[in-house]
Amino acid sequence: MWSRWVVSARRDLLGSSWRCEWRHSGAHPNSWAQCSAPCTTSSKQRGHCERQLVPTPARRSRPQPARGDQGSMKVYLQLAALLLVVTVILATEAEKPTEAEKPTGAEKPTGAEKPPPKKGKDGKAKEGPCNTKKKKVVEKKCPGKDCDDPCEIVKGPRKKVCYGNMLLSKTQKENLKRIEKILQLNATDSTYLVTYMEKSGKRQGYTALLWAAEKNNTVMMEMLLNASSRVNHQSSSGISALFLVARNGNKECVEMLLQRGAKPDLKTKSGYTPLIIAVWNRFSDIVKILLDNKADPNTTTPNSHYSALYLAARNGDLDIVKYLTQAKAFLNPVTSWDVTPLHVATYWGHEEIVELLLNSGADPNIQEKDALASLLLPPIFLLEKSEQAEILVW
Repeated sequence: MWSRWVVSARRDLLGSSWRCEWRHSGAHPNSWAQCSAPCTTSSKQRGHCERQLVPTPARRSRPQPARGDQGSMKVYLQLAALLLVVTVILATEAEKPTEAEKPTGAEKPTGAEKPPPKKGKDGKAKEGPCNTKKKKVVEKKCPGKDCDDPCEIVKGPRKKVCYGNMLLSKTQKENLKRIEKILQLNATDSTYLVTYMEKSGKRQGYTALLWAAEKNNTVMMEMLLNASSRVNHQSSSGISALFLVARNGNKECVEMLLQRGAKPDLKTKSGYTPLIIAVWNRFSDIVKILLDNKADPNTTTPNSHYSALYLAARNGDLDIVKYLTQAKAFLNPVTSWDVTPLHVATYWGHEEIVELLLNSGADPNIQEKDALASLLLPPIFLLEKSEQAEILVW
């Protein structure tokens, strides 16, 4: 007996739809046509037929290449490209004028027949790349005014601030002409300008005089001092003009500041005085000038407690040691390690300084933290002269 013929319910790839029909359930499958009927309740024949889904015939459509057929697709693409090329060639040929359509020499357009430039909303012709006119550069004229002075157009209190900043800037650049010009324009407010300070940065609190001292410019300093600059002004870090010129070794500026009332013992926030920095840098003439102007010879650094005499003895500066002893400096000041000037001069082998200190009354029996006195220290100059170290005995 033939098995029941059942059609699986799936959609055909070519777009077939499905419909409901009655088919024979026991005989040969081709006998289904005798019991085909609409799927209604009144026409069902339950004995010999049953309701089944069968595909309807697909609609006729254009032949399409099978999926995955690369050869057919390649042919289609080649045909499309060829058609495009032919279309472009035909369009180009159609645009070319014939011999009859070509203009003669008399008909050719001249320059006078060019279309007028486009006008804007205001009725004026717009400037394009072809009708632009070169603009003449007009030189600015400043009759009776300084064209390079940006502060001249500023009004009110901001004008002073502008000139104050300009003075600081020109002092840093050492522009003497501009400094003189600024001071002349503000002769009535020169005191404000020379006291105007830097507001931020490492040089916070610097005035124009401090900038001139740091630049070591004698002419600029004299110009600013004549404009009533404050000689004892200190920056936010405690630096004064005298400290800067003493550090630079500028003898003329040191004398100039001292003559105008500079205090020789102004300390920085680190505890250094002009005398300490001059001794440190071994400027003997600066040390002599400061001591002659009553600088304190016994000042020391805050942490290590280095005195001017200790530094001079360590460096071997005999002249500075003489100036300090003549100025009644303490002969036995001790550092944080209880080291005296005689200790350090003995250790480094400065014979003349050792002799000068002993003749001046330095105590040779003071012991440092290692319990060594000056006379028990091995001098380096003896070690250099012989292989065996000789120890001084009192």
